[in-house]
Amino acid sequence: DISQLTGKYLAQKIAFLPQVQPIPEGITVKTLVSYGRSPYTNFWGKLQKSDECFMEKVMEETGVLQLQDSLLSELSGGQRQRAWLAMVLAQDTPYILLDEPTTYMDINHQIELMKNLRRLNKEGKTIIVVLHDINQAARYCDHLVLLKEGKLICEGETQDIMDEKLLKEVFDINTQIHKDPVSKTKMLIIED
Repeated sequence: DISQLTGKYLAQKIAFLPQVQPIPEGITVKTLVSYGRSPYTNFWGKLQKSDECFMEKVMEETGVLQLQDSLLSELSGGQRQRAWLAMVLAQDTPYILLDEPTTYMDINHQIELMKNLRRLNKEGKTIIVVLHDINQAARYCDHLVLLKEGKLICEGETQDIMDEKLLKEVFDINTQIHKDPVSKTKMLIIED
């Protein structure tokens, strides 16, 4: 029962990135990322050397280290999204919830992010991601959940969910399912 947990304890267990974030004025990327470390700081919020090192690591992983002194309000949408992701990863929680984390990102940054999330999952973190790109979900996720109008239609392993009849039922589209030649996972092609 999470209502029985303190905010600090909960923030050490679950990190969440909503689909839309505010654009605060006067905040640098480094300051934003430092907020992710707040569940681990003392009453005064002072960062330790280990916090600074961890922040640098996640900024490097998300490609915003060179932007750390830039104002968040002056970044492109994709750069801002990567800064917010760095803040979430700086929280270093066992559970990470992400709603459309690849929004605004160039394809190369989307791929880097998804590979990084897969690595974190293999290291033991549980990651729940909302994605509307079915092929991206099929390639990088090991368990899919399909919803229609807020109702659970089905869930299971990727190879079971990537089914032409099921996708027709949920999305009202005609598809062909093929094997991705690189990842060997199923991928869909939409028919006209």
